[in-house]
Amino acid sequence: MKRFIFGSIILLALALILCGFYQNPAWADSKKVFKLKFGSWWPLGHVMTPIMQDWVKDIETRTGGRIKIKYYPGDQLLSVKDGREKLSTGVAELGALVPSRWPAQFPLYMVHSLPFIYSSAKQGAQGIKKMKELGFFDQEFEKNNLKLLWGFTPPPYQALLRKKQIKTLEDWKGTRLRSAGGPQKMAVEALGAVPVFCPPPELYTGLQRGVIEGAILPLAGAASAFKLEEIIKYITVANLTTVGLALAMNNDTWKRLPEDIQKEIMAASAVAAEKTGIMRDEQEAKLFAAWKKKGIIFYVPSEAEAMHWKKAIEPICNDFVSKNEAKGLPAKKLMTEIAKLKK
Repeated sequence: MKRFIFGSIILLALALILCGFYQNPAWADSKKVFKLKFGSWWPLGHVMTPIMQDWVKDIETRTGGRIKIKYYPGDQLLSVKDGREKLSTGVAELGALVPSRWPAQFPLYMVHSLPFIYSSAKQGAQGIKKMKELGFFDQEFEKNNLKLLWGFTPPPYQALLRKKQIKTLEDWKGTRLRSAGGPQKMAVEALGAVPVFCPPPELYTGLQRGVIEGAILPLAGAASAFKLEEIIKYITVANLTTVGLALAMNNDTWKRLPEDIQKEIMAASAVAAEKTGIMRDEQEAKLFAAWKKKGIIFYVPSEAEAMHWKKAIEPICNDFVSKNEAKGLPAKKLMTEIAKLKK
């Protein structure tokens, strides 16, 4: 009888232990491999492609192969236009995103597109990282069923000009400049210039035919891809605007991942953000040097002159703060924190 009772106790204990193992998500997930689809619009030859590939490899290595990521570049899985929809619905579990395309959905992330907000790509990556850590973007990404992993900005956009040089606030007035929409368009208008829509493939002919007199762009990207250095003569180093890009995960997918894997993904993301900021600045500096050798004249405004330009666009930043504060969003605090970062 005693042997029977003892044996029963042992069997019961084993059953409870095994039951505990199977009901413990941490134990169960320690063996599970999570397969994710990752999409972006960057083609294989784009400067961002090796960074994306390194990020994927780092995540897979840090997680010991428990995360497997299939990368789909060049609009195969998602594009600039449908990135939010594809990510939020889980068509892609992981992807690149341009939140400024949806200002109503990502109102605070729009801060990264404001005029004169960052002076380098490194500073932009640091700004996004710090503001993310402070929780400014959590709510708006979660509302879109997204988890923000990291973000970056291209180098600041300059005024690339064919015939007319811009040195003063007066010089901006009436100048027809290719501009993106949103805050960049507003900044061009605030300076007195005329924003003109021109698709990137038409930049060269637009300048050639006088449809536009210049373009607001960083050197790396469309400017170099479409060989604008062959046709422009002047560059005003205005550091006018940039744009905040994001690497995000479908939030349902994020919640299914074990905590230790989440930590490794965030660690890999922090490394990728820092590398991206440094790399984009280095690339821009090389193009500055190369284009100067081609005879293009660069003009850097004095601090006093730059202050005139910043004063002209001040209402845009004030409007960003007032409209978001009216919605109960901490835009003023966000701007204060970014200002601290730049000191």
